[in-house]
Amino acid sequence: GGAYAVLRHRGHYDLLEQSYGWLYGVWLPQSGRVPADSPPYEIYVNDCNSLPPEEWLTDICLPLAPRGS
Repeated sequence: GGAYAVLRHRGHYDLLEQSYGWLYGVWLPQSGRVPADSPPYEIYVNDCNSLPPEEWLTDICLPLAPRGS
C-alpha cells in the first residue's frame, strides 16, 4: 500500500536508465516527495516478444514515503 510515483517508459529496456534518471533527478526533487525505504520495481505492460522495441511499455513504480515523514 501507500503512494507511488509511476512513470511509463516507452521503448527498449536498454533505455530505462534514462527514465530512472529523469524520475530521480528531475521529478522527485521538484515534487517535494521522498522515496520510501523500499526499492522501485517495474511492471512490463505488454509483450516484448510480439512488439517492436519502440512499442514496449514499462511502468516504473517508485514507492513514496508518507507526506511529512
